[in-house]
Amino acid sequence: MLDNIKVAFIDLDGTLLNSKSEFSDKTKRVIKLTTEKNIKVVLCSGRSNIDLISKSKNINSSSINISSNGATVYDYLENRVIYENIIEKSILNEIWNFAMHNNISLAFNTILKRYKNANSSKDAVVIKSIDEINENVSQIVIEAKEFNDICKMRDFLRDYHDL
Repeated sequence: MLDNIKVAFIDLDGTLLNSKSEFSDKTKRVIKLTTEKNIKVVLCSGRSNIDLISKSKNINSSSINISSNGATVYDYLENRVIYENIIEKSILNEIWNFAMHNNISLAFNTILKRYKNANSSKDAVVIKSIDEINENVSQIVIEAKEFNDICKMRDFLRDYHDL
């Protein structure tokens, strides 16, 4: 039956990763056995492409990853974008302005970088203006800690072009 299968698309969180966000030894063995049968294992996630690359290398799955809830398909070995759903600059500006006016923290994910409008972190470049991003943005993550801020951003996005 496995002879007809060429590729397996598998989600990370709640599927391949355990509660500690790690691959169990059993999962690693199954992925290894699968790839030895010439079945490509493609990781899929709502996580950023940056996160998926490190996870993919950790278990030797395919170099092709589907990230940002399907907004990006990238082959890290060939450094090739296969698909990217880019957020228009005008929309980025509107979201940036709303977030800054309401003191809401956001992360802007590109193929290989993460930018944030607040709070320095080891995994992101902190920016003071959306114009500092000279790459395509395919995902924006609300990092607000207050539920009210998340609701404000949700309502804004719903009213703004039904995003």
